[in-house]
Amino acid sequence: MTPAVTAVSSGPGRRGGVRRSRWLAAVVLAGTVAVAAGCAPDGSSLDGEPAGAVAIGLSVPPLDLDDVAPNIAGHYRAAEVNHDVYSQVPCYCGCERSIGHRHLADCFVRSDGGGWDAHAAGCAVCTDESAMVRRLLADGTDTATIRQSIIAEFGALAPDPTT
Repeated sequence: MTPAVTAVSSGPGRRGGVRRSRWLAAVVLAGTVAVAAGCAPDGSSLDGEPAGAVAIGLSVPPLDLDDVAPNIAGHYRAAEVNHDVYSQVPCYCGCERSIGHRHLADCFVRSDGGGWDAHAAGCAVCTDESAMVRRLLADGTDTATIRQSIIAEFGALAPDPTT
């Protein structure tokens, strides 16, 4: 929550305008730092849900696919149609630590069945993994090979979150 900016008196001998500007700059800087701290250094997007939010009961409303680019919406639809495959694929963006995702399917489809999870819409790792899954599915690749391919391609950046 952003603190309210209170007016500073600008009576005689006071440089209220300068003090107000510095206060506002400090508030903006604090907000920027807070947002930056919410983004994991490994490229994950926390979609408004800070680390530990699941544990303390904070929630983010489901994503509306009309609000994202068509190519991103395509990844969401592919994750839904191929949920059995996506649920066998680890995600390497860090979301298992930050927001409790169990696998790539959770990045797209909310685990509570309540619609689309907003996380993947802003996460290049999730959409890159999804693009690879979709490409391998189109080639007729089996689930076990898809899983191993994702681990080989993305796992070099981070340890396998499922082990």
